[in-house]
Amino acid sequence: WHEDYIAGSGLPEPTSGFKDAEVVFVGYGIEAPEYQWNDFKGQDLEGKVLLMLNNDPEDDPKLFAGRTRLYYGRWNYKYEMAAKRGAAGAIIIHTTPSAGYPWQVVQTSWTGEQFALPATAETHQVPVKSWVTEDSARRIATLGGRDLDGLRAAAQKRDFRPVPLGVRVSLTLANDVQRKATANVIARLPGSDPVLAKEAVIYTAHHDHLGIREGAKPGEDKIYNGALDNASGLGVMLAIAQ
Repeated sequence: WHEDYIAGSGLPEPTSGFKDAEVVFVGYGIEAPEYQWNDFKGQDLEGKVLLMLNNDPEDDPKLFAGRTRLYYGRWNYKYEMAAKRGAAGAIIIHTTPSAGYPWQVVQTSWTGEQFALPATAETHQVPVKSWVTEDSARRIATLGGRDLDGLRAAAQKRDFRPVPLGVRVSLTLANDVQRKATANVIARLPGSDPVLAKEAVIYTAHHDHLGIREGAKPGEDKIYNGALDNASGLGVMLAIAQ
């Protein structure tokens, strides 16, 4: 834990997890009819743990907008897709190029207290959300007699089909669940044009931080204050509004 993988609960329950669940590699975990792309191919994945690549295929500029990251490439989309298929858990393979940030960001962002909106009938939550390093994913593939590079190459093509690895995993998470009230701020400036005023242009930014820096010396500021992620964005947004 922490060095090789990060795992957290996707459900607001006292305990979550799975026992003796099979790991299935599902490529990028994407279903995109407009690109004639479906990594799942109708396979029954209920109760499985889905191992999937981060981001989306980017070699073809005509497919998934090339190197522009779409929602299909985001981690929350992949967890949603795993939940819709009744998976017991989802594991995203982290690499710095595919994520755009190092493993340290996963460590600081996905540990400690986590927040989520309450689930509804329209939302889907996978019981366990997890990340692994590329080296750890390679060891998982090897346990199943597979080569990660070969799996990754196969996942670049439309005819990819999920690959059961024959590897089984168990994990139990003990959760301390709390319910809290929070808020966002939305400001609206009405337009003056009688036609265009019915439309809207949305500018948005957020302000958060990534916790406390371990090993800080006495007197040093050990708080990650979030100046660039994204207090500077808030400043720009307020300037636009002004």
